[in-house]
Amino acid sequence: MGRKKADIDAEQVEGLAKIGCTASEIAAVMDVNCSTITRRFAKELDKGREQGKMSLRRAMWKSALGGNTTMQIWLSKNALGFADKMESKNEHDVKGTDLLGLSPATKAQVLKELGGPSE
Repeated sequence: MGRKKADIDAEQVEGLAKIGCTASEIAAVMDVNCSTITRRFAKELDKGREQGKMSLRRAMWKSALGGNTTMQIWLSKNALGFADKMESKNEHDVKGTDLLGLSPATKAQVLKELGGPSE
C-alpha cells in the first residue's frame, strides 16, 4: 500500500508560480518533495509562470507609457530591437585620398587629433 497523497491546493501552486517561485520553493512551502510539485502540477506551474510574465510585461508597458524613461529605453531595445550601437561609415580611404578635400597639412592635423596614422 502506497503513501497517502499530499493534500496540495492547485490554485496556491499556480499563484506561487505566478509570482516567480520555483518548483523547489513551492515544494518547501507545501512541505513536499519538489518532484511531487513538478509531476502533479506541471500545468499549474506553466500557467502561473505565463500569467506572471504577462503581469510583469503589463506593468513594464504601463510604466513606460507613464513616462519612465529608463523603461522606455529598455523596452525599445528589447521589444523593438533598437541598439546603442554607433556605426561609423568612413566613405573615404584615409591612406589614399584627402579627407573631404582637405589639404594634406589639415588632413595630417585631423588624423593626429583623432589618433590615426599621420603621413
